[in-house]
Amino acid sequence: MSPDAFRWRLGVLGLSQAAFRREVEALGGERLPARTVENWAAGSRSIPATVPALLRCMQRLRDDADPLGVPARDGSSIGTDQASNG
Repeated sequence: MSPDAFRWRLGVLGLSQAAFRREVEALGGERLPARTVENWAAGSRSIPATVPALLRCMQRLRDDADPLGVPARDGSSIGTDQASNG
C-alpha cells in the first residue's frame, strides 16, 4: 500500500491518523506510536502488509453496519431485515 492509498483509505473511513491508531490499539491491546503512523502516511516508513488488510476489514464492518445506527440490547447491530422480523 502506498502512503497516498493509506491516507485516502483513512479519509474514506472518516479516520484521522490518531483515530486509526486508537482503534488499532484497542483491537490489538498494544501501543502503536503516533510517529509510526505519521511515517506510514509520509512514506518514510513502509506500511506493513497487515495494515491494508485491517483497513479493508474496517471498511467491511462499516459497510455492514446498521444503516440506522440502532444498536441491539446486546450491543450488536440490528439490520433492517432483522428489525422488521422482530
